[in-house]
Amino acid sequence: MKLLKKGFFILCIVLFMHGISWSQVIGVVVSSANGVTTICDGDSIQLFAYVTVGATTQYSFQWVNNSSLSNSTIQNPYAKPTTTTTYEVIVKELATGKLVRDDITITVQHVPVIDFGSATVDTTCTNQPYTFQNVSLLYATEFSWIHNGAGIMEDTNTLSPVYIPGPDEFGTVEIILKSQGNESCRQVADTMQLIVQKQPFVQLQSKSATICSNEMIVMQEPVFREIQSFVWTHNGKGQLLKSNTFTPEYFPLVGEAGAVDIVLHGYGKSPCVVATDTFKLTIFPNPVVSIKDAAVNICNNNVYLFNNVTIQNSNNYFWTHNGAGTLLNSQSLTPEYVPLASESGEVTFVLTGTSIFQCASSTDTLKMTIYDHQSVNLTENTTICAGTPITLSVDPGHTYLWSTGETTSSIIVRPTETTDYMVEATNLIGCVVYDTVTVTVSHVIYEATPDITICGGEIVDLTVNANAGYSYLWSTGETTNTIAVQPEKNSDYSVIIKNQDACSDTADINVMVREIPTITVEESFLRDKTIEVSPSNYVSYSFNSSLGIVQSGPSNTFYYGSSFSALDTIYIKVVDNNGCSNSMSAGTESPDYFIAPNIVNVNAFSPNGDGINDVFLRGRRVVIFDRSSKVLYDGFNGWDGRSNNKDMPAGTYFHIAYDHEGNIVYKGPVSIVR
Repeated sequence: MKLLKKGFFILCIVLFMHGISWSQVIGVVVSSANGVTTICDGDSIQLFAYVTVGATTQYSFQWVNNSSLSNSTIQNPYAKPTTTTTYEVIVKELATGKLVRDDITITVQHVPVIDFGSATVDTTCTNQPYTFQNVSLLYATEFSWIHNGAGIMEDTNTLSPVYIPGPDEFGTVEIILKSQGNESCRQVADTMQLIVQKQPFVQLQSKSATICSNEMIVMQEPVFREIQSFVWTHNGKGQLLKSNTFTPEYFPLVGEAGAVDIVLHGYGKSPCVVATDTFKLTIFPNPVVSIKDAAVNICNNNVYLFNNVTIQNSNNYFWTHNGAGTLLNSQSLTPEYVPLASESGEVTFVLTGTSIFQCASSTDTLKMTIYDHQSVNLTENTTICAGTPITLSVDPGHTYLWSTGETTSSIIVRPTETTDYMVEATNLIGCVVYDTVTVTVSHVIYEATPDITICGGEIVDLTVNANAGYSYLWSTGETTNTIAVQPEKNSDYSVIIKNQDACSDTADINVMVREIPTITVEESFLRDKTIEVSPSNYVSYSFNSSLGIVQSGPSNTFYYGSSFSALDTIYIKVVDNNGCSNSMSAGTESPDYFIAPNIVNVNAFSPNGDGINDVFLRGRRVVIFDRSSKVLYDGFNGWDGRSNNKDMPAGTYFHIAYDHEGNIVYKGPVSIVR
């Protein structure tokens, strides 16, 4: 029986201290049948609410988590949970309305679940192991496999054991998987039927043989069982005749050699569908002797070289002939026949090869006709420029066949690469003479500057890279491989390049000139100290000082009030979307933009070179007059007290100052103090 909760004891002690008797205290303890708190999935258990004696004996009961209870308002309901669940009871004393609580947790253990997957019935073949797959087992502490077959099971401590049927076993075998659950939950089992069928069987009486490539072989009748149909296959190049019988005949292809597998496939009942046996046939090749030219003609002063001869599958070969001359190197496949002086007529040559596999020997024959000879005179080897025509010729009095296919005594060729031209000349008695001329083609090899685009005013180098010893002549008249040009507009340049063989080529180079951007500058230094550059659609505008870039980017407006003071210099540069750039002053004749000073009543300065007050009104337009109204200075850089490079004497002069829009903003005298 479960102990009372700690709170219940504390309540009893408090009531006792206040003079209340034990019979007036209510309490509750929840227990289960036989004190069991763990059940198996699907079982039920009775819960008991034990109430101590209170002031009365009238109570009400309310159980929480009541969905799996037989009745949630009685004192001792039955519980049938599907998962581990805590049940709480609330007991109310009807006379006093007092409430007390207690709870109990019932743990649910799952019953084992066995699943053989989709294969509750499956088939295997005699002597073919069967592996169980996709078997699952849930909520089990242990399991075991049993069967009623004549075979054995391996790996039975896993869920994928292997059943090996017994020798010649066939029929149905029952395979049973048993499992025990947790906390003595009930044992479960599931059964699978494994049907063992007989395996088809074929066996060839002979497993191998050897033949020569000009022979055939007949297969012996095999031994077979459980066969419903059969098929012969092979991987050879020859033919398998009578393949619908058990004694087919194999005929090798002419020249076939090597290993050939002849396979008998016997088909039984599914799934034991096929049994095979293989016959290993080794085909030894017969010797193959080949002289490419069956007949040749030579002049009696020539030596004939046998250079188109092949022999295969032979461990010995020899030459014979009936000529009066001598066969040199007769132990090789490239002998040379030297006719006897004045020899003529037909000579027969025979090459015989014997087999290394004891197959039949093989021969091939060449017929040679020997004629008196004559000679031809062919053009000497020569060098030309690419594309230049040249005439090649031989002596008349023959028939001709050039390597170009032409049949005249002379031909005109225009090779683009170094080429050998061969002529075959046949005299009136049929003697053939060969000669060759090499025409070497000299190329002008170089790399020239490709067409280029520059900005107006730029200087660009045009270069031709070639081998040493080349010469150059540009359309400008220059003779170096590199020239520098500064075109004002789009221009074409050409250069003639000549190599060591006096062959030449011409390279053309186009220089496209893009206009530099044009800009105008407006400034409002009297109003808001802002410089605005037009147009406003260039890629970049830079405003610099002697200390570096102050502002650079796509904005064409620059506020200089916080960074510059009067008489500071601002440099302006723009870059268009072609990468061409230009610089321009802010409305002055100088490339420097001076921040103009405010108009002040300056009436004297001292241009003595001491660095103090040497220039009058620098940064805005000022015009200086003498007393005769002669203009001594008109400009933006400030008057330095000179006119026509001469110092003006000390005295009083008259000046007019203008704003950035050309309006007169001040008139008055100014004195030079020296």
